[in-house]
Amino acid sequence: MKRLLNPVFLVLLGIYLSNQLLQKAFGIFIPYIHAYLGDVLCLPIMLTFSVVAFIKIKGLGEDYRLPWRYTVFTLAYVALVFELALPGISNRFYSDPLDVVAYAFGAVFFHLVLNRPIIPRYNSPSSAKL
Repeated sequence: MKRLLNPVFLVLLGIYLSNQLLQKAFGIFIPYIHAYLGDVLCLPIMLTFSVVAFIKIKGLGEDYRLPWRYTVFTLAYVALVFELALPGISNRFYSDPLDVVAYAFGAVFFHLVLNRPIIPRYNSPSSAKL
């Protein structure tokens, strides 16, 4: 799928995986990065994979865009699960209102930047005159 090769998506995924590697493999925790980077990158990565799944499973065209209401629903769902439900049932999790702000930032970024079809660039006839 072309969307998984989008350079912006690949950079976000690389940043997320690098941060996880630093934390889990090397025990390096950078305070604000550790606290919020994963939350900001969560929805752009999750929603990009969702769009690819919709295209593949439903046979939609590559120009499919996830409706805004799906993005908002996913934002609400993630916020409810990770900021209300899980902290309520386990001491391993805690609620942080700034996490919701980070999720929202990621959702808006996804919708404005990543939620668009990849349009191939074609050479125009005028560029072939050289």
